[in-house]
Amino acid sequence: MNPPVAAAANVGTIYGVGYREIEHEVDPDDDLSSTKENGVTQASFAGGTAIFLRADDLAHYPEANRIVLFSKELQRSIPAPPLSTDDSFNSNTAQGLLAYRLPAVRELLGVPQRVIDSYLTLTFTLSVETQTADGKTKTLQCEKYLK
Repeated sequence: MNPPVAAAANVGTIYGVGYREIEHEVDPDDDLSSTKENGVTQASFAGGTAIFLRADDLAHYPEANRIVLFSKELQRSIPAPPLSTDDSFNSNTAQGLLAYRLPAVRELLGVPQRVIDSYLTLTFTLSVETQTADGKTKTLQCEKYLK
């Protein structure tokens, strides 16, 4: 099952998600042109994996963009913790770039470690909720789920 799709007027597009390499974090003017947007195929259950995404219609202030993860195994959407100060600093929303450090699965799901230990893998689809100029919520989703 794919994540729920919002009404067409309130949907924007995420064009790519990829790993954010540490060397890019030292240069705030880096446009990430050398980074690949091939998805995040592996991330630690302990959290800390640095990712980035390219999207249209991101809120001007990075922290106003809310990451939501849809769990394939649990069949529910889970709001992720807000962007950190480092995430906000390393983002460039005017150019459609948002940096984010993934949380630990236990923090994200709010369940005991024994529940997480029952899974070998967990699969999430990422979306971003942002506010439009008129105060409405707009959901940004990966292109392949908008077809």
